Amino acid sequence: GAAAAPLADGVLADAARRGSIRMSADPASSRARMETLYALEAVAERNRPVAPPKKPEAAPFFLPSEMDAQRRDAAPPPALPPPPPEDDAFAGDDGSDADGSDADGAVAGAAAEASRCRLASLSLAEDATDVATHLGALGASALDAEIALLCRGPHDAPGVELVRRFAGHLATTLETHGHFDAIQAYLHRLVQHHAAVLSLPQLRGPLATLAAAQRAAAARFRGLVHENLCLLEVATAD
Repeated sequence: GAAAAPLADGVLADAARRGSIRMSADPASSRARMETLYALEAVAERNRPVAPPKKPEAAPFFLPSEMDAQRRDAAPPPALPPPPPEDDAFAGDDGSDADGSDADGAVAGAAAEASRCRLASLSLAEDATDVATHLGALGASALDAEIALLCRGPHDAPGVELVRRFAGHLATTLETHGHFDAIQAYLHRLVQHHAAVLSLPQLRGPLATLAAAQRAAAARFRGLVHENLCLLEVATAD
């Protein structure tokens, strides 16, 4: 179907004042995609082959060629020189720079790694709307892959910075009361892929901000559900 028309600024302001929340633009396709995101591990387990691939009994026969002989006679490539020893003279006890510039280095490294995926480059920008729009246009598998590509683990300093930026965009979107259902699924995949990264000390502040935004969004949702429940109870009272 056609995409929903954007809400007017006055409507958005009134919704924010009353504590309303907004779901994704296309509920029909969004619901299926969100449910798939929550069940990706179960889907992978279901699609796992029941038996490993078997080598065929009669492999095809190939005639040797002159090129094969040249490959066998060719000298092996020269070994790469060993990496130079690391100079720790200017590093602090914790491995960071003495002037505390490790954060600046992480930001610069993240900018250099923006080509990992489209989500990485958008996370480095300031506009959280672009992140939500991009993720909303992806299928479940592609979306999950982009979130996974943000960081390779706690040792990946640029990736840690990308996760920090992405978590900040999720918090901003929650604070604007938008894409409530989609953000819940994105949070689920973020924690599934990067739980070890999110527990790092340098992410404690951004994670606390995200948790506070999630608590506020959950409270708004519970309030709306409770209000409707009260109205139903009044309507059905004897």
